[in-house]
Amino acid sequence: MSSSKARHRTKGERQLKPDDAREQESRILDEQEQEREITELRVKNRSDNVRAQNVLDVGLLSSAFFSILQLLKYIRISPPLTALSILQLAFIPLSLTPYYLPPSVRPVSRYHLYIWLTHCALFLIALQELRSRSLVFGEVARWALPGILACVVEVQRRGETDVLRKLDELEASKYHLKGA
Repeated sequence: MSSSKARHRTKGERQLKPDDAREQESRILDEQEQEREITELRVKNRSDNVRAQNVLDVGLLSSAFFSILQLLKYIRISPPLTALSILQLAFIPLSLTPYYLPPSVRPVSRYHLYIWLTHCALFLIALQELRSRSLVFGEVARWALPGILACVVEVQRRGETDVLRKLDELEASKYHLKGA
């Protein structure tokens, strides 16, 4: 008597082996699937960029607010720091997302590296002036904040440009499948 029972696979046999999983991940996408993947990457990138830009814009506006408060203090006690505060305050809005800038000022955003360097120079000059007085951490931090934020904005913009370039390269490297 031979039993004709079918053998059932165990749970381990039913799970994908690592090689099978890699094959599943590296399957060939047709043109429409490639296009959909690239479009999804672009949409996600755009969303991430907007989120990061909004956070940085809030930081810059907060920095401008603190700069105005500091300026009101310096008007009464220090003409050099008043002048430096006015200059720094004038440069803070130039780091905002270009969308929020007036059309006449938008081209300046291409030279953002120089805006950041200006913030650094203003900070160093103010630091020399502050050294002649007693240094207060809050004051030094307030002077450094716009430069730090401008640096982060510069890094973010370069990252955005780099990702767009890589997405363009990915799109250019798409392959076209022809029916067999």
